[in-house]
Amino acid sequence: PSPKTRAIAAEAIGALLKRVSGDVFHSLLEYQCRWMGEREQNEGLARAAAQGVGLFVDTRPDLFKRGGEEGLGMELLVLLSETLASVEKRGPISGVDAADLEEPRERQGEAALGWEMAYHCLGSLGRVYAKLPSMMEGFLHNTSEGMILLSATSEILCYRHAWVRLAASRLMGHYLDRRAAGGSGKTATTAATLASSPFLSEPANAGALAR
Repeated sequence: PSPKTRAIAAEAIGALLKRVSGDVFHSLLEYQCRWMGEREQNEGLARAAAQGVGLFVDTRPDLFKRGGEEGLGMELLVLLSETLASVEKRGPISGVDAADLEEPRERQGEAALGWEMAYHCLGSLGRVYAKLPSMMEGFLHNTSEGMILLSATSEILCYRHAWVRLAASRLMGHYLDRRAAGGSGKTATTAATLASSPFLSEPANAGALAR
């Protein structure tokens, strides 16, 4: 579908999500978790779920966050991070011209390359960071999957597809902005948190970002 068609579809889904009850919203989130968990059996469905998470958090961030560390929102962060890491580990495809992937017109073989999955995971994670920064910060600092996400994102900054690189840059930009003195996150985190980062303190990780 064209970008205009996708935008209209997203607007319609968002309008519906704004009208549903908390229980229905919770049930729909359960479907997103189930589909993301079945990515090896049905990557297309998981890819749709990865994209859909962004709509959920955009329209009802309060309900997305409900449940805290035991909530479905946090479970989806884990699934998105693990999925992104699995895409990153596939590495570059030999014999593929990166220039051909800048503006993809034909879908033949692209799903196997994994760029769409990476792009949608990064996009939804970026929306969570923008809408629920304290939730994302807690995930990054207090879970092992948070470190997995940061590592995968830093590696994917060199991905073969321009759209994926841009999405990864935006997500890492959120993180670095909150580490910087006087950054936009200073009201939501402590000074100690802003000044330090277990991820950035590792030379290998800092080197990956410098590339």
